[in-house]
Amino acid sequence: MTAGPAAPGLRPPDVLIYGLMTFDERLRAISAGLGERKLDLLVAIHDGAHFIETPNPVMVLTGFKSIGPAAAVMTREGAVSLIVTPAWDRDRAGATCPGANVMAADDVVTGLAACLAAQGAGMAALGLAGLSFSRWGIARRIIELLPGAVAADDVINGPAAVKTDDEIAHAREATCIAEAGYRHLLDIVKPGVSED
Repeated sequence: MTAGPAAPGLRPPDVLIYGLMTFDERLRAISAGLGERKLDLLVAIHDGAHFIETPNPVMVLTGFKSIGPAAAVMTREGAVSLIVTPAWDRDRAGATCPGANVMAADDVVTGLAACLAAQGAGMAALGLAGLSFSRWGIARRIIELLPGAVAADDVINGPAAVKTDDEIAHAREATCIAEAGYRHLLDIVKPGVSED
């Protein structure tokens, strides 16, 4: 199926596949996108605020839903490092992302700098995903840390649109929980009852 028109400023994928994708297939597709863009590393950033209308590129790369700000670094070869804050959440991150190199930090930007230094990323061609959705304090520091990085949200957005079996199962479970809550509300609501 050929992709429809892209939003202004976004390059449509050559083919848009609807259906299922495994997590490993997603990472391979993102790796291929890095190659197409001639990027060595993809840096994904998320400020820890979870809203349904806001993308979370760190979760796309790792499957991990952070408590605080988090970053992920993916090489063109597909290796992923996860920087998680607060530092005490490292064990949960490690259990959730056994294939990732998990680094604990008390500050996501400082942790990201350490991760990139450990990878020798000084001259690497870097792409950034999620920067435009991050809080200004984090975004400004990322821009200062990575002044030559280019926007690369498009590398993640196409593969992230195709959901994994786990993501579909989680969506179904969340829907069941919401429906149960709504049914309970209907059972207890009556005229004169305040929302407080």
